[in-house]
Amino acid sequence: MKSKLLRLLILFTLFSSIFSCEKDADYLKKYTGSFAFTVTIHQTIYIENIDTTYSSTFNGQITIDDEKLRRLSINYGSGLAITPKVLESGQFVDEGGYSSNRLSGQFSSQDEVIFDISGDSAGFSIVTHVTGKRN
Repeated sequence: MKSKLLRLLILFTLFSSIFSCEKDADYLKKYTGSFAFTVTIHQTIYIENIDTTYSSTFNGQITIDDEKLRRLSINYGSGLAITPKVLESGQFVDEGGYSSNRLSGQFSSQDEVIFDISGDSAGFSIVTHVTGKRN
């Protein structure tokens, strides 16, 4: 009797883990595909009183980087990529800690992503604003 109960418990645990992993992969998949990105970079050098903004557009890809860690790989330009952890709601998880570089963003829908990367140091700041729309 105990061995049958143990077998049922093992089977239940196995099926639960299989189906919960698939759910994670499913919610990330809706955000993947080809996107057109507009990248706007704003640089400020305080000592020199220089303030510069420029924009470019790129075609890029969003793919699953790591299902278990819930990370997507967002390639938004020539050599430009991030790998944020993404919640089921589409919100990026802030993992900056005490770093001077910060990432915030979200998928406003499965066809649009918006994020900001900001960094600053003594005397300057750089803010990169990115919007992506599904092709």
